[in-house]
Amino acid sequence: SALFWLLTIAAAAFDVVSHARGTSITNYSRELIQTLLEVILPIVSMAILVHRTKDFRFFSTYVIATGMFMALTAAFEAMQSWNIYRSIYEHVGLEPVWFATIWRGGFMRATGPVFDATSMGIIITIFLLFVWCSRGVIKSTGWTFAITLILFLGIYFTQSRNPIIGTGIGISVWLAVKFGKKLGSMILYGAIGIAVAAIVVIISAERPSKVASNLPESTLEYRVRLFDRGVDEFLRHPIVGQSKPAVDARMEDLRQGEKIIDYVNSYLYVGLLSGIIGLTIFVGLFITLPAHVFNKLKNSGFYDPEGMSVFLLCLSISFITMSFFTWIFGAILPIYLLLQCALVGRLHRREALVRPTAMPPVPSAQII
Repeated sequence: SALFWLLTIAAAAFDVVSHARGTSITNYSRELIQTLLEVILPIVSMAILVHRTKDFRFFSTYVIATGMFMALTAAFEAMQSWNIYRSIYEHVGLEPVWFATIWRGGFMRATGPVFDATSMGIIITIFLLFVWCSRGVIKSTGWTFAITLILFLGIYFTQSRNPIIGTGIGISVWLAVKFGKKLGSMILYGAIGIAVAAIVVIISAERPSKVASNLPESTLEYRVRLFDRGVDEFLRHPIVGQSKPAVDARMEDLRQGEKIIDYVNSYLYVGLLSGIIGLTIFVGLFITLPAHVFNKLKNSGFYDPEGMSVFLLCLSISFITMSFFTWIFGAILPIYLLLQCALVGRLHRREALVRPTAMPPVPSAQII
């Protein structure tokens, strides 16, 4: 729909402006070219290519294979304590950023090709929800559970809580929808899923108790301080926000041990850099497409044998939750938009969605 393209272009514009605002025209050009190649080109390609049933099944095979590859890579990295992709960077003379390699409980947090463990976990979560929701793509229930288990192990080896929460919420919404009998029930259960997500957010955002001053600051304490300061800065420029250098300068005291200001909350980050305008666009990415698809299903008599409309709902609610605790830009947002575009394009093809009707009776004169 026109709204999808409007939101996609707006998200791409935010990506360019948030990185180049306050810099030179040359940097604007560089960021624009990078965004066109990383975001717009893949999405346009999916809109053009995924039309027929054969196209969609081919696409689904590659989606599942990509998820399996990333999950197995995560397991290998964690078990071998070998960050493959940073080693490749070092081999070709690029900066490997070794300080971002982290161990927990004797295992290395797997980062894969995205160089961040939490982002790696969220991307595998996208593929896991695709496999779990699109039960019409994988015909065998046994294979569905086997692939789901491998993908979940990949998420586990990133040792990040947020993807596990997102996976749990996404599957919970699927179960609620599965046992709903009407479209109205699906929307109702979707709202319940959002409420559950909100409860998780409220509980997770609860302020920690005071700790002894000689102990290091916990992750939760840092996030609470970041949120409080971020809200104060947001209220200074609530409409259009500020450039990233300006925001960094005002929040310099929040620079942590890895020498970065870790803007964990995606809503906070978008609000700081683009104000209410950018925040509205960002939230719109999560809610407009599922609403559009369900409106089509309700009004046109289309149906969805592959479970893609349910996947759109589960993925969107999962992302609404995970964005409170995770930076979802970089590699994550293009993958999210690419899948959304491919699936919405697929759901608009009458070849897959129009219910088959009974053949009209053949006049007796035509019977030989």
